[in-house]
Order: sequence, then C-alpha cells, then structure tokens
Amino acid sequence: MKGLRCDLVHPAAQNLKEKLCGKQSTLPDEVLKAIAARVEHSDPSVRHAAVGALGKQSTLPDEVLKAIAARLEDWLEAEARKETERGLAEARKETERRLAEARNEARIETERRVVEARNEALNEARLEMDRRMAEMERRMAEMERRMAAEIEQRVAEGRLHAE
Repeated sequence: MKGLRCDLVHPAAQNLKEKLCGKQSTLPDEVLKAIAARVEHSDPSVRHAAVGALGKQSTLPDEVLKAIAARLEDWLEAEARKETERGLAEARKETERRLAEARNEARIETERRVVEARNEALNEARLEMDRRMAEMERRMAEMERRMAAEIEQRVAEGRLHAE
C-alpha cells in the first residue's frame, strides 16, 4: 500500500484532504475497496460516509486512491460546469440589465427627440404668429394713416367739422 499524499492544494480538494489525511486507522484492503465503491453511490450521504471512513485511514491502496481521484475529477468537472453555468447566468443577467438600460436610454432619447420636435414646431408656430401679428399691426397702422388722411381731406373739404 502506498500512502496518500497530504499536500493537495486545489481549493476544491481541501475538504477531501482534511478528511483523508487527518486520522490514523488501518482497515483491510478488501474493506477499503468496498468502502471506496460507495464513493460512487448516488446518495450524497452514502458518499459522505464513505469519504469519512476512508479519511480515517493512514494509508490507502492504489485502487482506492484511483477511485477517489476519478471521483474527485468528476466532482471537479461538475463544479467547473456549475461555475460555468453560474457565470453564464450572471452574464445573462448582466446582458439583460444592459439591454433594459439600453432600451430605457433609447426610450428616453426618443422622448427627448419628440419633445424637441414639438418644441421646434411650437417655436415655428410662434414665429408664424409673430409674423402675422406684425403684418396685422402694419395693416392697422396703414389703415390708421388712411383714415387720418381721409379725415384731414374731409375737414379740408368742409364735409367734416374738426373738433
């Protein structure tokens, strides 16, 4: 039997390292192999108990170490997959947030342009009203001059008495 190295450094293996390297006990290889088979069990509590039992051993056979290493690789792959899925979910949320923000900015920009167009139309209408008002004032002034000239002419002709 070869001894299990207790210098595992990967964070995901830290808990397993503590379980496998912390205690001293020796069971027969056949018993250890039977326990190691439980490391692959579908029930997490059975897997946990198997790892706990193996963790109390001071040395483990190569077959058991290979089984644990295979399970650890599977677990690391599963953890990597979960981490990738979490990263994708976070990226999706961030993308959705940015898309919502972009839509909101686009809506605000559209509203700003509508307001700007309305203001421009109102300004044009004001300018037109000012132009028409100026034209009306010019006509009124012209009418006042004509009326004053007509009044003066009538006064001169004696048809209208000056007061």
